[in-house]
Amino acid sequence: MTSLGQHTSDVWCRYAQHPAASGTSHDRIEDIFTSLTRLRAFDLLSAHRSGITQPPWDESGSDAFLPPATSRGGENEAEPIAEATMGPLLVWAMGMVDGFAEDTLADHAETERLTCGCP
Repeated sequence: MTSLGQHTSDVWCRYAQHPAASGTSHDRIEDIFTSLTRLRAFDLLSAHRSGITQPPWDESGSDAFLPPATSRGGENEAEPIAEATMGPLLVWAMGMVDGFAEDTLADHAETERLTCGCP
């Protein structure tokens, strides 16, 4: 497979079992699942979608795919940002990139021109 858009539900389920079988911690797997869920959310908002299908842990919850949790403590003890919060933040961030991309690139080119004396 060369794209996340090629993942079917069956592939997601098989992938979800791999980190636990390799001894990856509960918290790390949860972070991976959260990142992949956010990647799908970003893909849904993108102008050039990859077609990432919904991971099974979004429908049935991640507990079915996670090894038993060990005691929590230390850094990053807080829950990940909720999807209801992350979605609007991603929309805002994409708007900022779309709105200021040309100005940022022009500014960079001007800075390069001024610092190196290039035309």
